Amino acid sequence: MKKLLLLLLVTYVSTLCSCESSEPKERPSQIISHVPKKISSSTSPIVNTGKNSEEAYEMLHVVFKGQPELASIRKLMHPVMTMYNMDENYENLNRCGSALLAMRKSSAIGVTEMEILKHMYQYGTNRLTFAEQVALSATILEGIR
Repeated sequence: MKKLLLLLLVTYVSTLCSCESSEPKERPSQIISHVPKKISSSTSPIVNTGKNSEEAYEMLHVVFKGQPELASIRKLMHPVMTMYNMDENYENLNRCGSALLAMRKSSAIGVTEMEILKHMYQYGTNRLTFAEQVALSATILEGIR
């Protein structure tokens, strides 16, 4: 039952956070030819809304359970996003926050966004996607509480 729950959560979060287009996949040789010579750290595949990361952190402060301090959210979110090579911009913070929020809302025992984020910080791996790790961390916390 727990394996089925984990599979469903991973699928749900992966779908929620998926940024891939519905276009057919390119072969590796095609991908290599499209790689730019220099990639800017401010480049994001997500459309820029014009909002900054400070606005995103303020939003996370409001929607996360217990309204944790901005500094506490930043202290965990920054290294976790760095682990997944994600720019700390409004769009990415919004997507990450949405994944965390979805897992909190689906928790039967009240696992919070900050608990999931803390677990990701302590035990997460970049061999998974951010969304997969959110689902895995939430499931683990669900089982040990």
